[in-house]
Amino acid sequence: MFNQILHQLYYIFPFVFYAFLFSTIYAVIETIYRLINYGKFTTLGQTLITFIWTPCIILHYMIFDDDFFSVVLFPFNIWLCEYIFGYLFLYYANMRFWKYNDDLTFCDGIISFYFGGYWFLLGIVLHDFFLIFTYSHVLFIISLFTCAIRQQ
Repeated sequence: MFNQILHQLYYIFPFVFYAFLFSTIYAVIETIYRLINYGKFTTLGQTLITFIWTPCIILHYMIFDDDFFSVVLFPFNIWLCEYIFGYLFLYYANMRFWKYNDDLTFCDGIISFYFGGYWFLLGIVLHDFFLIFTYSHVLFIISLFTCAIRQQ
């Protein structure tokens, strides 16, 4: 029974690890940006959305393994996330976690092409992160951890 649980966690943990890591980093970056520009913190909802969307970010880099396309198409990944979750929360829960208000805003303030440059830079950072700290590295670390637990 314990080995079955460890085996299942072996495949789930990397997604949870990345989701926790990305949502934490996102919350810090977003809070710094919002404090500088608006004097506010980021919302828990935005951080939770990042946590939920992380598997889509990982899949983005698995599908577009070409360096050029993975970075250039990354802003579309973020805009898709904003579009889906923005409308889901707005129309089904009557909640709005963000509202863009610039000249390049579309979809009722849910997405903004103004931030495309930021998403492009984030795509470069994540691309380089995945080159250094790949999914297989996380699986290897987990296998070492589970082997240590089994020996105890």
